[in-house]
Amino acid sequence: MTSIAFHAMNNVFAMTIGSHFAYGGGISQDRSVGAAGPYMLLSLLAQAVAVLLVWRIERRRTTAAMEN
Repeated sequence: MTSIAFHAMNNVFAMTIGSHFAYGGGISQDRSVGAAGPYMLLSLLAQAVAVLLVWRIERRRTTAAMEN
């Protein structure tokens, strides 16, 4: 279930950030070396934050379950 939520969040953030930097135009992604722009860095940062949040929540939840 967590992987589905992460995938959905990734798609929403990538499209939101990408469309913001496209200034209303189409979103194209050049996959050649060195072509990533600031939207890609923001997307990676958002993914890292999401992974850390899910990890902390799951750790807290499993610790609480072990104590009961």
